[in-house]
Amino acid sequence: MFKAHGAGPDDPDIVSKIAGCYQLNLGRWWPWGLGEDAQFVTPPSRIQLLNKIGKEGWEKDHLILRPLPNAGGRGGPSFWDIESNQHVLMVWTDGFTGMTIEAKPDANGFSGWVHPHFDMFHLIKHVAHMNMHKIDCD
Repeated sequence: MFKAHGAGPDDPDIVSKIAGCYQLNLGRWWPWGLGEDAQFVTPPSRIQLLNKIGKEGWEKDHLILRPLPNAGGRGGPSFWDIESNQHVLMVWTDGFTGMTIEAKPDANGFSGWVHPHFDMFHLIKHVAHMNMHKIDCD
């Protein structure tokens, strides 16, 4: 799918192939659920990867990511980047809590891992598997 190592927002050919709307399916948090903290680190079920660079805050100099209407999950500042020829990085953060998704292309779209981050120490590190596929942006 990608053709250049380290491709980023300045590579419009690659960005335009990836940009669009996606259905995101999140597996169970491992080693066990996050309880009340889940609301801070659960991604929306439907997202749009925009072909537009952020201008301020956490999104500055990154491609913008937005939840689609009625998609649930976390809102707030969010962005995406193409990290390498096999790696897309999506981030939701307010500087205190959020999550990072590391995804690679697969036969149906993308799959990867969701890593939550918090403003306080968590002895147990959680992770959840995810996959996503393109959908209409209607």
